[in-house]
Amino acid sequence: SESFVLQSDSLFQQTLKNYSDITANLVLLESSFTPKFPKVQLEKAKQQDVQSALLNRGSQLLGRSIDQATVDRLILSGSTTSSSGGSRESLFKDLVITQVEGNGTLSQVKALDTQILQLEYRLQSLVQRQSGLDTLKRDLQMTEAVFSSKLTQLDVNRGNIYDSYPLVQKLSGPDIPQKILSPNPTYIRLGTIAGSLLISSAIIAYTFRQSRRLQVVSIHS
Repeated sequence: SESFVLQSDSLFQQTLKNYSDITANLVLLESSFTPKFPKVQLEKAKQQDVQSALLNRGSQLLGRSIDQATVDRLILSGSTTSSSGGSRESLFKDLVITQVEGNGTLSQVKALDTQILQLEYRLQSLVQRQSGLDTLKRDLQMTEAVFSSKLTQLDVNRGNIYDSYPLVQKLSGPDIPQKILSPNPTYIRLGTIAGSLLISSAIIAYTFRQSRRLQVVSIHS
């Protein structure tokens, strides 16, 4: 049968062994690292190369084009005829189970990575909000302190208004003099008489001088 042909070819069996080893190693790497990790990508490239060689050799032996699923099915179907086939079947089953578990673990890791990124972004946003809230609290405290200081200053100024504007206390009542001290009425009367005499003398002297001048003018004429 076709499975016997594949199992009896040493080159196909060696290539299959290499493929199994690389696949097992790749499953282990994928369970620990992300798909973009360099070792994971390198192991995937090796797996693809060995898989291509395995399919090409199987196609040459069977005389028709086959895929990986066909190779696995043929090997598993022929594994009941020999103990080596049973071991190989167990190996493939273990590989399939391990790969499934590895894919599940990888999916969980990816989901956890996504959650971690979301939590980090949320944490960063909360830190920024907390920083803004702290700034607002400091501004509020400063404003309250300034307002309290001004209010206290107003209360002090209101309580100590007499310090800025002291009271004027009257020591004695108003005293109005009984007689006029200045100016003296006697001096006023004497000054008035003297002024009148001076004015009268000036008028008489002026009149006398004018009459003399008129007489001199008449004589010369």
